Parts: sequence; structure tokens; C-alpha cells
Amino acid sequence: MRVAVCHTLWPGWVALKFVQLRRAGDVDVSAYEAKTVEQGADLGRLRLVYGNFPFMLSGALLAAGVLVALLYDVGSHTLLLTWLGVVLAMSVARHLESRQFQRNPLARSPREWMRRLDAATLVSGIVWGVGAALFLPLGDVAHQMLTLLVLTGVIAGAMTS
Repeated sequence: MRVAVCHTLWPGWVALKFVQLRRAGDVDVSAYEAKTVEQGADLGRLRLVYGNFPFMLSGALLAAGVLVALLYDVGSHTLLLTWLGVVLAMSVARHLESRQFQRNPLARSPREWMRRLDAATLVSGIVWGVGAALFLPLGDVAHQMLTLLVLTGVIAGAMTS
């Protein structure tokens, strides 16, 4: 179990540490430290977002696989599988970024981590948007509804990240 411990060093300056509690009385302090309240809050938000990445990325990959399976009979196989490969590569890159943050959150400033997260989110949105534009089968209402249902689920999942 992890708990946050905040020590006030000077007015406006805090040291924020996340403490790993293994057993009663056994405390291991990790490298999470911040110099200001804002940095501590930013690190906390990033920790929450990156902590949810395994679930979010698994859901995105599952949704992409379902979408490709639903549209495989009516769409271009090459285009569908290429798009699925791009989604997979993007998910792996985002997972590696998440692991890098979890290993050493102080390797970059919180602002830099947020810029990287925003850029990856933008690319993800573009990939899913292109997929929606390319794969929405014209004239086939049943496949259109299924495609929109999957994309609605992806959008709902993206709202948490």
C-alpha cells in the first residue's frame, strides 16, 4: 500500500514523498520528491494517470481488436491490420513511457512529463479518429452502429486518462 507523506520545509515549499508500506513498521521511501506544492500536485496527478495506464491501454487494445474483427468482412484487410499495428505500437510506446515514469518520476520535470503525456494523447486521438473516418462502413447501418458503439467505449475510457 502506498501513502503520501507531505513535509513543510518553508512556506510554499514542501517535500512530497510516497511511502511504500510493506508490513507494520517496515517503511521504504521511494524517490518521489517535489520542491513546491504545485510540483507535488502535478506529480500526484501524473502518478494517478500513469497508474491507470495498464488498464486503459488494455482496454484500447481490446477495443481495437474488436473493431477490426467486426469490420474484417466489410473493410480492407490490409488497412485494418495496418491500423491495428499502429494502435499496438502506440500502446507499447505509451506503456514504456508509463513504466519510465513509475521507475523514476524525477527523471524529467512534472511539466515535461505532462507535455509528453499530452503529445501521446494527441497522437492517440488522431489514430483513433483516422480509424473512425476510414472504417465507418457507408451504407451498412448495422456495422456503423457497432463501430460507433466501440468508439463510444474508447472515448469513455479516454475520459479517465
